[in-house]
Amino acid sequence: MAVRLSSDLRTLEHRLRYEPTQRSVRADAGARTVIDSQDTLQVEELRKRTPVFAVPEADTASGARRTT
Repeated sequence: MAVRLSSDLRTLEHRLRYEPTQRSVRADAGARTVIDSQDTLQVEELRKRTPVFAVPEADTASGARRTT
């Protein structure tokens, strides 16, 4: 069975897709590790080609999260 993507893609236009991944993510700021996680989600937005990784807040260093 075939599905025409253009009609389905319009309904998903602003949605995020995510998938658990077995990748580990580590981020350093200067000499300090601010994120170290093996419990990551790969997040993709339909119109963007570059995925991002989401990590649990518990896997971030204290004081590393900036609020705006």
